[in-house]
Amino acid sequence: MRKFLLALSALFLPVVLLTAQPELRGPFIIMTMPYTDDGAVDYEVLAAEAAYLDDCGVSGMLYASDHHLVSYDEWKKGLLAVIEVMKDRKAVLGAVCNGETTEDMVERCRFAEKAAKKAKMKNFVLFGRPADNLRTLNGLIESLNAIGEAIHTPYIYQTWLRNKFPRIPASEMAELARKYPGVFGYVKCEVPGTDVNNYMAQMNAYRPDIKSVFSAWGSWQWLYQWRQFHTDGVISQRPAYADTYAKIWQEMEKGDPDGKVDPAFAAVLSMLMLRSSISAPDEHRSYHLYVLCKRGVFKNMVSRVKDDKDPRGYHLHTQELTPEQIAEVELRFAALQKAI
Repeated sequence: MRKFLLALSALFLPVVLLTAQPELRGPFIIMTMPYTDDGAVDYEVLAAEAAYLDDCGVSGMLYASDHHLVSYDEWKKGLLAVIEVMKDRKAVLGAVCNGETTEDMVERCRFAEKAAKKAKMKNFVLFGRPADNLRTLNGLIESLNAIGEAIHTPYIYQTWLRNKFPRIPASEMAELARKYPGVFGYVKCEVPGTDVNNYMAQMNAYRPDIKSVFSAWGSWQWLYQWRQFHTDGVISQRPAYADTYAKIWQEMEKGDPDGKVDPAFAAVLSMLMLRSSISAPDEHRSYHLYVLCKRGVFKNMVSRVKDDKDPRGYHLHTQELTPEQIAEVELRFAALQKAI
């Protein structure tokens, strides 16, 4: 019924907008940045990661989540490498356009949009969270209006970063979606703790202006939110388990007739819970790098770690695991593979 109503509402839009209203749903995986042994961005592995994610069957992938660790030139070169791989593939490619200021973000958005157009990409979106320097709601709304004026590509908005950042009300997000119907209306619903569920319900109240509401927070509440709030999918930095996320979504879309979703999701959580036993500077990388190496996607477990004392702005870290930790990762990963 929901799909029918959305299709019916689209009939009353100007023809020029019909191609700008994609149905963005399912698991969107935030890519993990690969580095060479000496800490350079590994563009070859990055391209291979994009192909691997598409082969896993995910709905989409988001490239380059942390602008603090990757220079603008590195970001551009990596985006072009991923576009080259994905231009004729099925999954949606999203360019993460985070930045220190709105101007930074607009520049990235324009570069990404132009690069995708040149490659004749059909499945392409932009993604961003509040600019780093924003502290007020008025400033945030002005920033999003500037982005809406600058681009023509669907833009998935992450609603929160940290406590010092403003949270946009659902009513304001819906207003932006009405003002820029080919751009806004796609929301990664990220708010601290269980309050995110109230926020998600508020976003749902503004459908169909709000077109897609994604679960976030590493997918921890995805199952609950799918049942209670009809979430349109999940956005999470979990490329090592992309195939499982894709299979879970396939079962969700069928209504989970065989009861496969709960045990599969439990196996995912078991994998993620290892973060309490294995320390790492970044929990999104950590032992997950080991799994990416095991799967033949990555070549090493090297990371950049933010470091203001280093002139580069980061130092290098290689994740190390004890034999006991490796054995536990292997056991849980094997269980995950059998779960669905």
